[in-house]
Amino acid sequence: MGQIWRLSVSSGSFAVKEFFWGADEEAVRQETRFTGRLAAHRRPLESLSLMVTPAPRKTLVMCHRDFRTGNVLRDSAGNLILLDWDDAGPASPDRELAQLLLDWHAHGGEIDRAAVRETVHGYLAAGGPGRVRDERSFGMAIASRLNFLFVQAKAALDPDSEAAQRNFASAVAVSALRDFITPDLIKRLVEEAGW
Repeated sequence: MGQIWRLSVSSGSFAVKEFFWGADEEAVRQETRFTGRLAAHRRPLESLSLMVTPAPRKTLVMCHRDFRTGNVLRDSAGNLILLDWDDAGPASPDRELAQLLLDWHAHGGEIDRAAVRETVHGYLAAGGPGRVRDERSFGMAIASRLNFLFVQAKAALDPDSEAAQRNFASAVAVSALRDFITPDLIKRLVEEAGW
């Protein structure tokens, strides 16, 4: 990550997509597989959406923005190879580090504390500039997950879509909500990796 973050970002403007819970109140009342689960998650989702803020422009550098474990391989010499550059673009190193910690070390509401500490230590030892400072460090990860959930919910409720497509989107939304991040999980990750 440190090598990527040495690249500069031009002074162009970048739009920030915002997530508005209230955009589809009617969706919660629709008869689908996931609306009850979605309604049960309303307060945590609203709390998460408040953690999504724009990164300060001066912190933006070129980032990969998709550091899932499946996108990082090790070659025969032990070097890491980063795959899937489709989402590369400007982001804050703080937020990319936070997203990596969430993606790699938080599953089923549990945090692998030793792995978080080891990753942060290795990252800092390699000269990584990002720091998990507070809940806003997770803004990019939260926005990405909320957007994914929103798109699936919208597809599941689209009366113009085929039934198979609506059912698929509904199943994906239900699956996403089973292991969805919570404000408490973010708080514990900040405590474990924060400054």
